[in-house]
Order: sequence, then C-alpha cells, then structure tokens
Amino acid sequence: MVFSPVAGTIRTLLLTAFVASVVFLAPVSAHAFNYYWGTHPDKDRIVVKFDGDVPRYTIARTGETTLDITLPEGFWAGRERPPGLLMATAANADRIEPTDAGLRITLKDKTFGYIHFVLEDAEKLVVDVFEDPLGARWEPVEPTPAADVEVFAESPVPEPLPEPETAADAEPAQETLPTPATVVDEVEENEPATRGNATGATMVEVEQEAPASEPEAIALPQLSDPPSFTFRAPLQPRERTREEAPEAGPAIEDGENIVPAESPEETRRDDTSGQEETPVPPDSEAAPSEPAGEAEENVVVIEDDGPSFALRAPMPRRGEGTTILRRSAPEKRDVAGQAGDAPAITPPAEYIMGDPPAENATAEAAPPPPPFIDTETARQAQAEAAQDGAAQGASAEEETPQEGPAPETLEQTASTQLAPTPTVADSAAQEQNRTGPDGEPLPSNEELLQRARLAFVNEQYAAALRTLDVLRTVPGLTDEEREEVLYFRADSLYALHRDDLRNNYEPVTSAFKEAMNFDPNSTSMPQALLKMGVINLEVNNPREAEAYFNILRNQYAGDPNIPLTYFYWGEYYFDHGRYQDAADSYQYIIQQYPDSRYVRESGVGLARSLERLGFDEQAAEIVDYLEKRWPRFYVEYPPFLRLVGDVSYHNQEYEKAKLNLWTFYNLDPEGDEADLALARIGDIYVQEGKVDAAREVYQNTARKYPDREGGLIARMRLAEEGIYDAPSTQDMFTVFDQPYTTAPEEIYKEIVAQHPDSALAPLAQLKLSMWYLYHNQQRDALVAVQDFLERFPESPLLPRAREVAAESFGKLVDVMVAEENYGGAVRLWDGSPTIRENVDALAPETRIALGLSFWKEGRPEQAWNLVSPFLEAKGMPEQSEMALNLALSVALEYGYWDRIVELQPKVDGWEVSPKTKNEFAYALALAYENLGRAEESSAMWTDLTEHEGLDPLRRGYAQYFAAVNARKQGDLKKAYDMAQDSLEFFLESSEDEGKVDDLLAMLVEIADSGGRLREAINWNMDYLKRLQPEDSRWAAARYRMAQLYRKTQDFDRWRSILKQLSEDRPDSLYGRMAAMDLRTHGIEKNAREFAPNL
Repeated sequence: MVFSPVAGTIRTLLLTAFVASVVFLAPVSAHAFNYYWGTHPDKDRIVVKFDGDVPRYTIARTGETTLDITLPEGFWAGRERPPGLLMATAANADRIEPTDAGLRITLKDKTFGYIHFVLEDAEKLVVDVFEDPLGARWEPVEPTPAADVEVFAESPVPEPLPEPETAADAEPAQETLPTPATVVDEVEENEPATRGNATGATMVEVEQEAPASEPEAIALPQLSDPPSFTFRAPLQPRERTREEAPEAGPAIEDGENIVPAESPEETRRDDTSGQEETPVPPDSEAAPSEPAGEAEENVVVIEDDGPSFALRAPMPRRGEGTTILRRSAPEKRDVAGQAGDAPAITPPAEYIMGDPPAENATAEAAPPPPPFIDTETARQAQAEAAQDGAAQGASAEEETPQEGPAPETLEQTASTQLAPTPTVADSAAQEQNRTGPDGEPLPSNEELLQRARLAFVNEQYAAALRTLDVLRTVPGLTDEEREEVLYFRADSLYALHRDDLRNNYEPVTSAFKEAMNFDPNSTSMPQALLKMGVINLEVNNPREAEAYFNILRNQYAGDPNIPLTYFYWGEYYFDHGRYQDAADSYQYIIQQYPDSRYVRESGVGLARSLERLGFDEQAAEIVDYLEKRWPRFYVEYPPFLRLVGDVSYHNQEYEKAKLNLWTFYNLDPEGDEADLALARIGDIYVQEGKVDAAREVYQNTARKYPDREGGLIARMRLAEEGIYDAPSTQDMFTVFDQPYTTAPEEIYKEIVAQHPDSALAPLAQLKLSMWYLYHNQQRDALVAVQDFLERFPESPLLPRAREVAAESFGKLVDVMVAEENYGGAVRLWDGSPTIRENVDALAPETRIALGLSFWKEGRPEQAWNLVSPFLEAKGMPEQSEMALNLALSVALEYGYWDRIVELQPKVDGWEVSPKTKNEFAYALALAYENLGRAEESSAMWTDLTEHEGLDPLRRGYAQYFAAVNARKQGDLKKAYDMAQDSLEFFLESSEDEGKVDDLLAMLVEIADSGGRLREAINWNMDYLKRLQPEDSRWAAARYRMAQLYRKTQDFDRWRSILKQLSEDRPDSLYGRMAAMDLRTHGIEKNAREFAPNL
C-alpha cells in the first residue's frame, strides 16, 4: 500500500467494487506508448500504457478543470506523441492529450476528485476521476516548491509527515478553497480490473493540499518491538470477568470492497494558513460532525456538565490523607487481551512537578465539570445487558485501550532549573583563589554545576554524576548549593538506572534520602517524597510507596504534587491488572482536583481503565468529555486518536473508529502502535461485513509488520478467517474444520516460540492447545495447557485454558475406562496437577468415571470425594443417579454404613429408576442391620423380598436377613420359608458360598426347633457334605447329627457318631463332649439294669 503526501490533514476515500460491466475503448494507436479509457458506474478510468517501467512522474491539479501529469525531461525524445483522445461519453473526463511536459487530462467541470496508482507489472499508470462536489472549492495556491504536487518514483522512499502544529503555534488564517488530491494506498501485483471485472479492496487515502514547501511521503513503518495488545471478541457486550464463552467473530469471505473513510483530522483542525478542507468522497457512508473549536481565535468553551454519575464509594475531601493501596498487588500484571502491558503515558512538556504552568488557552475559562463514573451501577447494567446478550449468543472479549500521556517522568522533574547561587563573600573569595597543582585556575562551582546540567539535558547521566560527585567534595559550598547538588545527584542516579531500578534500588533511594535529610524543611521535600513513592511503585514495593505518599498528603496538604500520588497509584493498579482500583484513583483526581493540570491525563487513564473493565459506554463519555474540553489534545498526543478509535469500536461506532484510527496511522506509520491501529481497522471492516477490504488490510499489515503485534494479529486473522480473541473450543473447532491455506497451528507456534513476551502469546498458546484437542492429541493438549498455566497464570484467558484441559482429560479418561484401564486413569490424574486443582471444571461423566477408577483401584476415599458433591447439592443435579449408584457401591464394599444413612434425607424424593430405588433401599436396610438398628431394618427386609424389580442377588440377601429377623421374633415358619428361598438362590447363583453354609445351618436349627427332625437331618447331611473334616465346623455338625439321631431313637447311629468323634478328636471340645455323652449313657444304662422294679 503506497501513501502519497499532500499537505493538510489526511482523509480517506470509499472505493467500491465494479458492479456493472466495464467498457474499455480501444487504444488510440498501436504505438508502444498509448492511453485508453473506460467508463464505470462511479468513475472514469484513464490508463496510460508505457513501453517499459512507469517512469518517475508527478500529478497535480493545475486548473479548475485540468490535471497535469509531468513526465521526466526529454521523455518525448525518440517517441511519437499519440493524438489526443476525446471522451465524449464519459461522466467526468473530457479528453487526454500530450503536452511538452507530459500529459494533460481535461475534466468537464470542476466538481471532481481523483486517485492514481501504478500497476508495476503491467507498466501502466491508472488515473480514476470521480464526482466530488467539494472540488468546486479548489483555488490555486501561491507558488511554493512542489506545493501541491505529488511526486512518484519507480521505487519511492516515503518519509514521515511533519509533526502537526500545536495550538500555540497555529495562526488564524483566511480559509481557502481546497484542491482534492487522491492517492492509492496499495496496488496488487496484477491490475484489479482483470479480476473478473471487479476491483480488489484497494485502500485509498485522500489528503489535502498544504502550504509546506516540501512534500513528504508517509513512511512505511520500520520493524520494532511490538507494543502490548489485548483482544476482545467483537460486537458482544463485555463483562468485567470476561469469562463467558464468546461467539466467534464473522468469518472472512468474499464480499464488498471498502477503503478507509475520511480522516477525523479535518474535523479537528484549526483554520491555519494554507490549510484547506478535504472533499468528502461521494461513496462515503457517513460524515463525522465537526467538534467544537474550529479556530484558535474562536475557541468555544463547552459549558455542559458532562456525564453525571456517582462515585463507587465516598472520597475524602481535598487535603485529607487517603490510603489508596489496600492490599498487596501481584508481581506480574494481567497480560491479554487481554491483557498486554500498556506503555507509560508520556506527558506534554509543560507538565512537570514544579509550579503549575499557565492553563492551556483551550481550557482556561470555566472548564466543564468532569464526568462522574459510577462503576457499580455500570456493572449492574452491564450484567443485565450480558444476560440479554447471552440469549443471543453474546461473547466477551478483551481489547487493549489506548494509553494516554503521563504527567511526567522523574527525569523531567530533575532540578535542572535551580535557584541561583547566593552571594556569599567567603565562598566567592574561595572560588576566586582556587587553583590546580600547577597553579592553573579551576572551574567555579557554578561552572561545574552548569556542566552537570548540560550533561543531564543531553542524557549523559554518568558524566553529570561525575561532575556532581566532584561538587559534593568541594569545600565552601553554601547550604543552598549543597542541597541543590544532592537533589541533582539523586535525579541523575534515577535517570541513569531507571531501566534497572530493582538492581540499583539502594544507591538511588539512598541518594534521595541523603538529600532529604540534609534539610527536612526544604521546599524540595514534597517533590522528593513523590519521587520516593514512585520509585517504590516501580520496583513493586507498594507499602513503602504508600508511606511516602501519605507523608506528602498529610504534611504538605496544599502541595500541587498531591494529585500525582493518586495518578501514580492509578498507573500502578492499571499495570497490575487492577482496573477497578485504577479507575477509582484516576476518577478521584478528576472529581477532587478538577482544576489540576493532571485532570486531562487522568481522564485518559480513566477511559483506559473503564474500557478494560468492559464499561464501554462510560469510557465513551469520558473520551467525549476530553474531546470537548481539549479539542486539540490529539495534536499534542496522537495516541489519543487510537484510544478514541478503540472505544468507538467497542461501542460499534465504526465510522468514528475508522476516522480516528486512519488518522492515527497516517500521522506516523513508523510509530510503535501503527500496526495495531491498522489491524483494528481490519477488524472494523470484518464487523461491517466488508471482508474483502478486511482481508486486504490484514494482508498489508502482515506484510509490513511481520514481527510486530499488529502483523501477528493480522496473520492470525487471515489464518482463521475471522476474529476469535476469546475463543471457546466450539468456536475453534469450527475454524479448524474449514479448509485453510496456512495451517493456524503454524502461526500459533511461531508466536509462542518467537514472541513469548507478546500479548498475543497467551492467546496463541490457548489456541494451540485447542488445535491439539481438535486433532485428538489430548496428551499434547494437556501439556500445552500446563505451559499456559505456568507462563500466564494471571491471564484473563485462564478459564478457557482450564476448559481445554478438562475436556482433554475427560476424553482420555473416557477411553481408559471404556477399556477398563482403571489404573491408567488414576495415573493420569496423579500426573495432572492442573486437573486436581480444578476438579470442578471436569464434566460430571468424567468425574464419575474417575471415581469408578479409584474404586476399582482400591482408593475408596478419593472415589467418594469425587461423587459426593453430586449428592450434597440441592434438588437432583444432572448425573445424580449415576453418582448415587457409584457411592452405594463404594459404601457397601467398604462398610460406610453411617454415610449411607446420612444420604437418606438428601436423596429422599429423587425421581430415580426403580432399580436405583431398590438398590438404595437395600443399602439402607443393610446399613441399619450393621449399625445394630434391627427394628428399622426388619420391616425393610420384608418389603424388599416383595419387590419384583429387585436384583436377584439383593433379593437373596434380603430373604436371608428376613429369615434371621423372623427367627429372632419366633416366627419359625416365616424364617423357614425365607431361608429356603434364599438358599435356593445362592445355590443356583454360586454368588456367596458362605451364605449357603449359614443358611443350611439355620435351616437345621429351625427344623430341629420346629420338631421336623427328618428335615433337620437332611439339611444337616447337606451341610456336612460342604464341610471338610479339618474344618472347625465339621465336628459341631457331626455332634448335632448325633443329637438328631438320638431324638429319633436311632441310638446305634447316635452311638456310632459319638464314638467316632471321641476317638478321632479326643482333645477337641466336641470329642470330649461325645466321650462324656457315651459315659453318661453307659451309667444311665447300668442304673436302669440294677434299678428295682417297683
């Protein structure tokens, strides 16, 4: 994109696509050099075809209806001049004909504008002429060297525009009629007309003529370190948390072509000599309104009260000490977008820490009250807007606000303008008598001090320090001179070490303390206290800074530096991502010190902070206030244009945003933030649906600034074909699913590897993890997220990174559990600290699957902890039934009886499946049973035996416990029936062999007690078959069998069993009991034989 200079302010032209067929007339002749023309819906196009490369040329409006193209001297030598060409059917052009100096285009009337550009490969010069009513205001200017001529070479080397005039330098002048001049921003390698009869999104800048004696081209930006930049999703209401999933920005696709609209420079300028209004292109979509203050001599003081708001909290009255810092700040600031570092505000020269200068002429008479921002009310309104926006798929995004000028740096406060040395007779005599070792005269104290001042002004701080160290040792200095030297030395040390204060904190602060201690009552003390506070803020020592600032406020209540204590707190808070505190500090200055010279810079800081907080409407009101009170602020501080552009963009005022951003860019394309402004312009075109124009702006930005922030943004936009600055995985999966020319992965890796300190790095790292997730590289995604958390722990994109980690982890766990690789799932958990610290981010299914893995791997407590939140929540949360089943399994296996009982009131009333309901009833009955609460479990067991849907295993257990309880209650029939049913199940299922033995023993006892001896013998025989002789229960069962035979009068079997027991196990309990029974039986038998018959 080639910009051509014309004096005056810069404006831009709308260049639309070809919407109708283009009719080109045949060349006038077959000469190698010729020209031809064509008609288009919105312009006439004249094409000059050279017989080689397009030579160096100039183009200028030389009359009301003439344009002259001047070619190099001697161009016609050896060439045949083609005849003139009449354009009778053209809308604007009348004819083109050769002249001695080159070519002349004659127009049909004076209401025209034009643009021109070179097609290098095609060896063509193209001039487009279009209708422009403002062209009628053209007037010839006084001849000055190349005053209104644009010079174009084969390989032009552009130069930056001169600095704009300040209000103080501008002189009122009579307005002159403008001459429209046009220039093409960028020319593609091939002629646009060859692209299917449609022009590309060629960006065209229209500039005014100027009284400058030498035209200067707008220079292409040079590569430099990228400034900070943070992103936000476009068009969506933004909340302070910025954690809601944003909707994807509109994708770039073929659409209408667009070029920059007119510059706001023309709407802000003074009527200075030689300046002219720029014509408004006929295609312009909207024209900006003129702000107040057209000329310096006609300054209109805005008397409106500004936006009216209430402070978030009451502020102390002026002069009262206020502690702004209420808590320690993080070491690292919040980066991106939103988070990137905003450069320090650079002040105008007159804003120093000394006595207040005379007020600017534009703000001297009764300035309007500044805006009052109630951020709490705004936050509530924003939350309501976010709720409405959520229903429409709104998304939040981060974007970097434009920085404003700082009140001053400490170098600027150095005591270079010091009090004159007092006249003291003794010291003067000493200086006159000072000589060197060879009798040569030595410099006087004043000469040495002037040397130090000169070195300081020239930024030769080390040289200044050497001179000041000499002065410190000179005898005979007055107190005033010594104090001056000490303070000057401290300022020089600060200036020398400002870029590395952390490692030079001690010498710098010691120098200030030495100066302060020399005379505690010095008038320099307030300024020194301020500097000490600022130094401590710069090394992130807020407590010390707070102490120095409080001393300044409390002991020097009327000092003009007091507002600066709040300003520097605002800067500190802003740099550390504490935007609400920053806004409070800036607003305090505006409200409590409305006449302070720092109100303007505080307003810039407040607007930046509100923009970061997402309070876009409030930020716009502050910007409007600044524009009205200081209408030429952008002249002193051009970055204000970018702040206005960004704020306007977030409020969807796209025309105003474009005007300000184009002007900011064109004022200094070499500037540190020119690339960011250009990338933002591309974003605006995307939002307007002008995707061809957006694509071309992005391509130009990426080509010109490949390693700067704006270039990286543009490359990311082109790779993704849309704006995704606060992406969700769903957004990026849609992007990755589309065909692409350049894999987004490449730009992500490049940013992360080659630009790790860029504000784009967190976004690129996040998107890289999403790329891995999309391609089922879950382990790589987890590693990428871990890198994100380690490198950007305070990024506002942190919630998005955790979402990616949770989703990647969940997919891996799902696969492992499906393969019954429970150990692998547990090991993955143990090796993922990010997941362990944010378990709530896991999907319910993943948490339950992980709990299942812990249960299977014998870690029941962790399993219970994972599922218990689903059981504690009110109502019946999603996945509650699954969690309940897993919890019951864990509790039953590991005997968590109390926990099961505690669950009963929580899950009571849940609408669960009959199976789950039966399972919980069974677990609760079992818990009561094991806790010794038989009175509560008994009825439950009976009910469970009647549930048709009860699991057969659970039914078998229920019947067993019902039989036990019935036997205890003396209901032998019920006990006998339940025991038999339970035994039948366990024999068929072989689920619990132990219960079979228990039930057989129970049936023997019940049948024996009920007098059913034969059944008891049969049950006991079955029981004995399951036992081995070495089993301790075998002897007891044999002894019971003997007793059953005795009850049936089968003494032979009874005696045989007892004899065998006594012989085989003489020392066992049942062996001794058998022997005793046999002896007792013998005694009884003998007694009966010898007993008399009565």
